[in-house]
Amino acid sequence: MLEYSKKIFNDIESATSFSYINTNQGGPHPGGWNSPERVMRLWSPTKEAKNWQNEDGTVVTSGGGYQDSPWWYSENMIQHSEVDRYIFSQTLKYNINNWVSLTERVGIDKYVDTRGEHENLRPRVGGSGSVFSQKLSRSEINNDIMLNFNNIKFGDKLTLNALAGSNINVQDYSHNALNGTTQNIIDFFHESNYTTVTASEYESNRRLYSVYGELALDYDDFLYVSVTGRNDWASTLPKDANSFFYPSFNLGLVFTDLLGFGMDSPLYYGKIRASYANVGSDAPLYSLGATYNSAYFGQWYEANSQAIQFPFRGQAGYMASNSLGNPNLKPEMTTDTEFGVDLRFFAGRLKLDFGVYDRTTKDQIYATPVPSGTGYTSMVRNAGEISNKGTELSIEAVPVETKDFTWTVRGNYSKNKSEVVELAPGVTRLYIAGYSWPSIQIEKQYGYGIIFGYGYKKNDKGQYLIGDDGWPIVADGQVPIGEISPDWLGNFMTDIRYKNHTLSALVDIRRGGDVLNFNLNYTIRAGTAVMTEDRGSTHVWDGVMESTGAKNTIELIKDRSYYTKYGLQHENQVEDGSFIKLRELVYSYSFPQSMVEKTPFTRLSLNLSGRNLWIDTDFSMGDPEANFMGTDNGGQAYYWWAPPPVKSYTIGFDIGL
Repeated sequence: MLEYSKKIFNDIESATSFSYINTNQGGPHPGGWNSPERVMRLWSPTKEAKNWQNEDGTVVTSGGGYQDSPWWYSENMIQHSEVDRYIFSQTLKYNINNWVSLTERVGIDKYVDTRGEHENLRPRVGGSGSVFSQKLSRSEINNDIMLNFNNIKFGDKLTLNALAGSNINVQDYSHNALNGTTQNIIDFFHESNYTTVTASEYESNRRLYSVYGELALDYDDFLYVSVTGRNDWASTLPKDANSFFYPSFNLGLVFTDLLGFGMDSPLYYGKIRASYANVGSDAPLYSLGATYNSAYFGQWYEANSQAIQFPFRGQAGYMASNSLGNPNLKPEMTTDTEFGVDLRFFAGRLKLDFGVYDRTTKDQIYATPVPSGTGYTSMVRNAGEISNKGTELSIEAVPVETKDFTWTVRGNYSKNKSEVVELAPGVTRLYIAGYSWPSIQIEKQYGYGIIFGYGYKKNDKGQYLIGDDGWPIVADGQVPIGEISPDWLGNFMTDIRYKNHTLSALVDIRRGGDVLNFNLNYTIRAGTAVMTEDRGSTHVWDGVMESTGAKNTIELIKDRSYYTKYGLQHENQVEDGSFIKLRELVYSYSFPQSMVEKTPFTRLSLNLSGRNLWIDTDFSMGDPEANFMGTDNGGQAYYWWAPPPVKSYTIGFDIGL
């Protein structure tokens, strides 16, 4: 990163920063169905994975001839990506006088991702070879103009600060892609080597224009009142209803000043705060009307399928999206009420911050199911109202502080409880992640982030109902089998400084919250899951006989038939997502100023860091945070052939010009 600040004239200041980041990645698929991760976990342990081809040229397979070797996947299904990212910021500030200034700030964030992947001709029936290349471009421009009024005095005790501003946010995205199928010559991945090559193109544009203001009053440094307001005009909302306003109100009272507490008091600073705020959000892109995609017919995702993909024989074809748009969408609106207290003891050696909040989001936008007879499977609607209530606690302490040595520790704790207040008429559930089964959904009766799938019947006491064969009786249809929300979250940070050396660590803690480990749907039945190591032992399900009500005593042998049946029930795939993780460890050294003065720099420091260095968890796949479905909504709790967790190490210099 390059940073440069300069005073152009007496009243005009300029600050410029620029960053360029180049990232190259390549290798086998990091996760998903076509990853070596999946194939390795399903590969028979009695077969050598590396030798995927016999001496006579025949192919070594597993799973009844369906599964290629993971070594073949790692060598023949390759993807690559090169990302160039540019981040630029320019700020100009004009100090009109001692209490009024005008600021113009422009920020540009642009990246270009050139990516591709190829699949070689498979050595067995079922794959014709393919190639895919794509170029993605995304840019975001933010432009703020702000008029600031600073420290305007009304008498000796009342001070006013205010600002008025506007923002223009421009987001543009595009990608162009080529897809080649039916490879002619093995190990040759140019588009000309494929019988069928199709092109695709996509472009999106989003605009958000805003005006905003803030008025803050300070009475004698102990009573603080502020009011803000913002109005947005969004391109993703209907033209006649694309404007939405949201205010906030904040109150703070430093009661220690009011009561005359001094710095020599054990409690030298205490502040009570209260706030009420509305925050608006616009709609997803192109949700107002029907959209169209290139047409296809047949099961295009199956090997050797007879799917027809348009353009076909020179004829273009399009079909409507499965989701119906809605020209009457309204913005989502969140109302947040918070109360808190900030306490500081012993001249700042101990700090405590505690808060409670009540946050309700109305008119949440979701794709809701509609009858298939309409020609669509879903419709975008303002369909939900969800309430979140919680507590947050932060503690900071400095146990040791001398001229050359300082030790600081910080801890944070948060607990949240969500409630589905209301869903749109006719809507009982909203899908947020997964598949048709199992899935993670919002359900009025059970709440937000509920895992639904095939499970077992239970009585009113929560005990399994056991059939005469010794197995729990399968429930009718899909039932709630887990909840993804954690009981609480926390972290612990520590910083140790000795002269110019600093060592810091961050530990994250998650307690509770289920993860749907869909890998177990396959690995249990394949006999490669860790839990199948006890095959041959016996098991008695803890429950009561449905026929008699007596405690179950029927022993079952954990053989192949047992685990085949066990692995099909999604309830057996739900695991606890708790963990303790060393998230980050950082060492930095600041070079002495006497040394820096001999260089062209104003500051110079060396930084060494490592991330995800250690974890303690009962999750069978190692790290419950790893996922391939994305981190939005419930995707982080749906574990499906996720890439292995990555430890990272970095070295860098912080240079000031």
